[in-house]
Amino acid sequence: GNVSANQFLATGSIYLPGILPTHSFVLGASYQARDTLSEYFFTNNFALARGYPGIDFPRMWKGAVNYHFTIAYPDLGFANVVYFQRIRANLFYDYSAVKSLRSSTVTPLRSVGTEVYFDTKWWNQQAISLGFRYSRLLDAESFQNPPNPNQWEFIIPLNLFPK
Repeated sequence: GNVSANQFLATGSIYLPGILPTHSFVLGASYQARDTLSEYFFTNNFALARGYPGIDFPRMWKGAVNYHFTIAYPDLGFANVVYFQRIRANLFYDYSAVKSLRSSTVTPLRSVGTEVYFDTKWWNQQAISLGFRYSRLLDAESFQNPPNPNQWEFIIPLNLFPK
């Protein structure tokens, strides 16, 4: 029909070497803008600062600093079912901001935390990285019903069985 709508999403990352050969810095940035005519609604693919609930605003942007490093190579297996190849971690700082076009209010959403990943092989075939994330929400009071400032999440891959 005569429905007109638009949404723009840009994201990028720069990978830089870390202090040791198995370390790295990752700097990331994202920006999303969408119209507010309410003729069509897009899914929200914008990744806010880690730990915050998914919210949708007409303007959102994010900057992230990550430091990835290896903790250990355990070289440990159990009953030919799972083999632990590596344990690695990521320290992060995220800064997101959301803007309401009605009130022109910009709300910052910042978080710091860590992610720990276990790189495994299951049945000596399928490589799967599992992990957990701790996020400390620095701006949780920005919400009407503020979330707990200490957020714990499990990280499970969605593509367990690739085509």
